[in-house]
Amino acid sequence: MRPLREAAAMLAGATRLVRARALPFALLVAIGFLAALALLPFDAGLLHVLTDNDTRALRDIARAISLWGDFPTGSLILSAALWSLGTLARRPRWRAAALAALLASAIAGVTANCLRLTLGRPRPNAELPDGLYGPRNDHRYHAFPSGHSATAMGSATAMAIALPPTAAPAVGAALAVGWSRIYLRQHHPSDVIAGFTLGIAAGIALGLSGRTRSQKPETGAR
Repeated sequence: MRPLREAAAMLAGATRLVRARALPFALLVAIGFLAALALLPFDAGLLHVLTDNDTRALRDIARAISLWGDFPTGSLILSAALWSLGTLARRPRWRAAALAALLASAIAGVTANCLRLTLGRPRPNAELPDGLYGPRNDHRYHAFPSGHSATAMGSATAMAIALPPTAAPAVGAALAVGWSRIYLRQHHPSDVIAGFTLGIAAGIALGLSGRTRSQKPETGAR
């Protein structure tokens, strides 16, 4: 029950933070989505540039990297491992970072899934005319935004804030996930930018909340 209590407290802290800084968070999301929309006219050209060097070896690498953007095989495993290590080593900061990453990943991923189920943009590999077709219960129309990119960047941003030494590898891995989704023609570049935006917003809120909780006297200083 302890992880559940900590998760509830961390979510409450993140909610308070977003409410107190609603304008900056709204601007962050707006700027990210406007950047994604600005990329729309260039999506086809960028997609060709990023996928023209199509080899079996690179496809295998991209598929392996994509697994880290999938919640069960990426964020869940990473967070569980870090939580366990933090518990064994008695490092509250590690546990807080693990929980913040898990929550940010889940929130960003769920948000991305809700949006793409509603908007209905075709994936590049669907070979359908681009556009927004509205609600579709069809995998081919679930391009915008990228769920893998949202979950990966949510986890990475929260980790980077709650446990700064992990910033470079965590963010690097998230960027690699975004590349993999484009290379496999599952998403357009703008889909990935929008997914990253959701992940960054969720990651900042949960990462700051996790860092604050780990610094409380009763949880220890490290």
